[in-house]
Amino acid sequence: LQPVVRDLAFDGHNYCWLSYPNGIQKFDGLNFTNVPVQEGLPDDKWVYFFQLRSGNILISHNKGISEYDKSKNSFSFRQ
Repeated sequence: LQPVVRDLAFDGHNYCWLSYPNGIQKFDGLNFTNVPVQEGLPDDKWVYFFQLRSGNILISHNKGISEYDKSKNSFSFRQ
């Protein structure tokens, strides 16, 4: 997305998550996938990641905190 990376983290499936000024990408070792704004993830700009022992990731953004659930491959939003 951009040459500037703000943060990165690895989830429980060993995917690398990267935060950029203009969005989030997930890297599986071969391909980068854009992670769009969606239900449970209302913002994707300049986020910070926090890896949980469960393998899930907390994502801090301007609208609050979202949690990525690796087992469901989905996000939930916490205000």
